[in-house]
Amino acid sequence: MEVLCCPKLTDSRFSTRVLYTNYKNDLPLPPLQPWWRANVQAAPSFGDMGSLLIRLRFGEDSQQSLPLVMIRQYILPFLPWNFCSVCGTKYAHDLGCYTWSRQRVATDTQALLVFCCSVQCAGQVQSQVYFNTEIRANSKVDLHRRSQDVRACKSPMTNKIPKNWLYGAKRIHSPDWEKNHLIPWPINLKAHMAPMEKTRLEKNIPMRVIISGDVREKPSSTSTGVGRLTVGDTILVNAYHTDSSGRKWVRFQESSDQLRWTALRKKNGTVKLVEHEG
Repeated sequence: MEVLCCPKLTDSRFSTRVLYTNYKNDLPLPPLQPWWRANVQAAPSFGDMGSLLIRLRFGEDSQQSLPLVMIRQYILPFLPWNFCSVCGTKYAHDLGCYTWSRQRVATDTQALLVFCCSVQCAGQVQSQVYFNTEIRANSKVDLHRRSQDVRACKSPMTNKIPKNWLYGAKRIHSPDWEKNHLIPWPINLKAHMAPMEKTRLEKNIPMRVIISGDVREKPSSTSTGVGRLTVGDTILVNAYHTDSSGRKWVRFQESSDQLRWTALRKKNGTVKLVEHEG
């Protein structure tokens, strides 16, 4: 779907004979693992994976922790990554999901492959289509129904395509289609868009401070510092925010009724806050 990021594209010369869902043909769409059946709600981002590797190798409180900057420079680049077509987040490729979207690109209407970092992003894609095995034709996806399926589904997401999503005994597409198209982002290719900042509201989640850190006016390292967290204190978190670099922040209310922000982790990946139990 990245082609839609080209605002100056006003004329296209695609071969309409081989375009999916173009009015000149009825080519069946290749099957994709349904995103609404995914148990992985969101794939780890580049920053999340670095912090995860630190915890798995050294533990939360270890003093032998390898610096996060070294992990990002010497380890993470060798893992398969991709960029979300919706929000631009860099995520672990193998844990993402996909969907088809029927869009008009300049002068041609066609189905575009969308790479998504989470089921939330997949649910925001408009004009989704898929190959309906019951009527053996391309059909629209009911987004309202599928969003409900996401909340109700408990089956794990796998790399195998369910049998009921195949076209019967005869395969129309080459078995190599997935290997050729559902691939990680090329290492030397620039990202198609800057990651979007996201904010999610919550209802006063208690979190305990385990390591002191800066308190700021806004969810940004460059924002004005207004204090420090005190180890042992409990704060009530009412919003989560992910900035353009992938760093996660929480908003809480101080005793003075002022809304403040602090990062969930230090820049080296050390956790500052944990959910309060009991």
